[in-house]
Amino acid sequence: WAEAQAIYQALKITLSSNIINRHIINSDSLSALSTVVNPYSKNELTHHIQKLLFDMNNHTCLMWVSSHIRIPGNEKADTSAYKAISSPLSIQINSSSSFEFLT
Repeated sequence: WAEAQAIYQALKITLSSNIINRHIINSDSLSALSTVVNPYSKNELTHHIQKLLFDMNNHTCLMWVSSHIRIPGNEKADTSAYKAISSPLSIQINSSSSFEFLT
């Protein structure tokens, strides 16, 4: 499912950034976040996410945000996701610092 895949990709980008600071990954998918914190999940992607979180040694926080509430980064992500699913072509979505969305 797309929401869990987005969390997985965000964790991979964060892990490869070599930045030792704490990171916050926001998601408006409460179901994906609930699955990630479930230690009994049988979903393979969830296991990969849990392993990445373990490997990151508590330097990453997953945070639920309500969708469509005027959070610039969330609105930009929703717009990019809509473009991706409604386009017959592949598009590149660059990773960026959440700081860019907050300023």
